[in-house]
Amino acid sequence: MESVYTEACTSKEVIPQSQVLSFLKTQSPSLIIDSSTQSLSDNDFFSICILLSNSPSHLKDLSITGEPISEISLQYLSDGLDSNQTLSKISLTKLSLRHSKSFILLIISLQKCPNLESLDLSYNLLDDNTGPYISKLINSDKAPFLTFLNLDHNQISNFSFASSLNKNKSLLDFSVNSNPLEYMNFVSLLEMLTVNKTLQHLGVKGMIFKGPAPIKENPSGLLTIQEAVTLKLANVLRYSYICSISIDLDPNTDLQLKELENTIIKHNRMLMKIESPFIDWENVTGPLLGILKGLKANKWFSEGSHPVPKDLEDIINIKKTYKSSSQTSLEDKKTPKKIQKKDTIKRTNSSDSRNSETTTLNNSKLVREMSFGKASLSKYINEEDTLMIYLQTMNDRIVGMEEKISNYTNKTDLLLEKIDARAGRKNCEEMPGVCKILGDIQERLDKFEKDKICQNEIIEGYIQKLEAFKPSKDPLEQSRKSLRHTRPLNPEKLENSSFEAQEIMTSEGTGRSSKSSKTKDRISRLEQRIERIEQNSLDLGKVKQDLKGTIEKVINLESMMSSIKETPKKYIKERIWDTEKRLDGFGILPGESESIVMNALLEKAHYARINNSLSRPKSQLSSSKDTRRTPSTELKPSLRSKDLSVKKDRYFYRLKYP
Repeated sequence: MESVYTEACTSKEVIPQSQVLSFLKTQSPSLIIDSSTQSLSDNDFFSICILLSNSPSHLKDLSITGEPISEISLQYLSDGLDSNQTLSKISLTKLSLRHSKSFILLIISLQKCPNLESLDLSYNLLDDNTGPYISKLINSDKAPFLTFLNLDHNQISNFSFASSLNKNKSLLDFSVNSNPLEYMNFVSLLEMLTVNKTLQHLGVKGMIFKGPAPIKENPSGLLTIQEAVTLKLANVLRYSYICSISIDLDPNTDLQLKELENTIIKHNRMLMKIESPFIDWENVTGPLLGILKGLKANKWFSEGSHPVPKDLEDIINIKKTYKSSSQTSLEDKKTPKKIQKKDTIKRTNSSDSRNSETTTLNNSKLVREMSFGKASLSKYINEEDTLMIYLQTMNDRIVGMEEKISNYTNKTDLLLEKIDARAGRKNCEEMPGVCKILGDIQERLDKFEKDKICQNEIIEGYIQKLEAFKPSKDPLEQSRKSLRHTRPLNPEKLENSSFEAQEIMTSEGTGRSSKSSKTKDRISRLEQRIERIEQNSLDLGKVKQDLKGTIEKVINLESMMSSIKETPKKYIKERIWDTEKRLDGFGILPGESESIVMNALLEKAHYARINNSLSRPKSQLSSSKDTRRTPSTELKPSLRSKDLSVKKDRYFYRLKYP
């Protein structure tokens, strides 16, 4: 196996890692690679991938930690794990395993490790997008069956693993410490403990919760989130089988800790350890001391027949007298009673008339039903549930329609740009392809017109139903009209139940109003989506107009092509030559006009030279002022002989030719 690894390193021209060589020489079951001391390249991970794919028989534990890993290296690692058959424990920490294609390949490869039991993905900046893929490891009904999963110190906030853990039967230890979980996701993990019977440890500490508890039972905001967490834990532990939990408990919430103490002492015999960073269990008093003793008593029950410690005798006796309420509730669920007693309204005196004011109520549910009207309240609840389901369906349909229109518009724009580019080149060979593309666009446009008509009908139906769902009055106010049909109650007889009834009415009103506001918000968002769809339809109409213009251009080009094909070649060449003479090439004179002008200029220059030679003297003048007598002395005798008279001699000035 060492030769396989060294050959892989040689092929990639990297030095074999000393940690890997030591693992191969000692035949150790654990391969630990720490890249913080020595960084690893992609080629180093390729060599490790070759080693993992060969599945060394002694390899059981793989640990890689240190610095962030690249996408290529993660892909190599996934390929190596995909073929491995021996690993039972894998730890990949501080590698920045963000959501990517390589991370999905890693999860798929981990699902193919048949013996994998322990997986550590802490300190990796995992976010909500990675949650569904990790859930597949928890939800899988095939090997591997994980018993340990650590997701500490990541960035998971809006994803809860509660639904996956509800179905899981193999996981013993699950930890999401120091993740920014939202309060509702945190609560869902606690409530999961009432369903999952195999989980032994849950880690949910390091959550930062501030402010009032966001629950309908807290309309005044007096209950803080930390207090609500303690109360929720006390309620869950009545029905839970968990043995250990890591959670943040506030040591100053004495009232809520008292409730937790009562649950652990009387109703829980499974929990043996609570790890909280804010509590020093060696120095505790009050309710915390009672909780500590309850945990120790549970540990004594799990260990068997040991002598009873003196400081735990009272608590152990209490636990023996109280049967675990979790077991009792589970038995009741398995064997439900066929006949259940109906809640009744008792009167202090049976002889009193039906309209007597001495009636007392023994059930808070009846108080609520009489206050709001049972029939109206149930009708309002059913209508609201129906509305929420319908809004969700409407939202999904509209989102699909919006994406379909957007995709079609984008694709049509791209095709039109290609057609304009091809038509602009005026290449005859490309015209058949342009016609084919136009035919496809026209066919798709006709099909989309039919879909558009159906979608308009659907949207109009949605708008009508939305208008019908908008209540003219508050349904709670309408339901309270049923008070007219109830008989008046005696305030003195209802002192014990009035506070409870008032709380229920307040919580119900707050819950209904919050649901109504959410419904209105949803309706407004759907109306906005419908407006966007209408806008997209207008854009599609503009695209259709552009398409018609492009089709007309192509039809003209086709007619020109047909006429060109029918014309003889000789006539075509003459037309081309004639057209070239008419075209103006970016400010340069065409060929024929240029030749005519140049010939005219040359001819003008020729005649200018001839004219100059005729008018210019043959000899160069010596000066700009040349004086001579006219006629000359040699010519005078000749003139006189011919009876020509000569005037008196005078000077004659002639300028020098330039």
